Amino acid sequence: MQHENYNAPVQLPSTFTVFSAHVWASIVRAKCFDPKEHTFFVFLMDCRARLNPPVDEDYFGNCVRGVYAAILVGELTGKNGLSHACTVIRKSISDTGKDPLSDCEHWFTDLKALLVSERTMNAASSPRFQVYETDFGWGRPDRCEMISMNRDGEFALHGGKEKGTIQMSIALNPNHMEAFTKIFLDGLSG
Repeated sequence: MQHENYNAPVQLPSTFTVFSAHVWASIVRAKCFDPKEHTFFVFLMDCRARLNPPVDEDYFGNCVRGVYAAILVGELTGKNGLSHACTVIRKSISDTGKDPLSDCEHWFTDLKALLVSERTMNAASSPRFQVYETDFGWGRPDRCEMISMNRDGEFALHGGKEKGTIQMSIALNPNHMEAFTKIFLDGLSG
């Protein structure tokens, strides 16, 4: 019989993982998809530190790859949906991080196929991007928005104007926005 190690440290999910899981679940609930269908979450992962050998810290340029997580709609919208979503997002990051260049000849084809599905949501940014810290010589910006988002179900997360906050922008069909807003805000309050 195997015993669990209750003294093992618990690895909490990242802010990106938790926030993305909540947005993903809120969009899927608002759109009322069939619980027996799969839904997908697509995002880009920074691979600089995951390559062997890692890319130098002075590297300037893109070193990202697409990652996706999949779950049944019913699991995502069920009682433990956020926990399940966090688990599949973390697993997809972990699996991809083991060999970030694997299967590179299929990346674009696979992601293109996913992005045509109405059940695919995608994140266009990360809360680690502190866009309000950017200063091109005339001071910090008053407001930043992702204007390049153009597909239903796409959202962008980045560090908010105030320290410790997150700003989200979302592209969503207007028919689903009211339901999404209510579901999303209700989920934040408990």
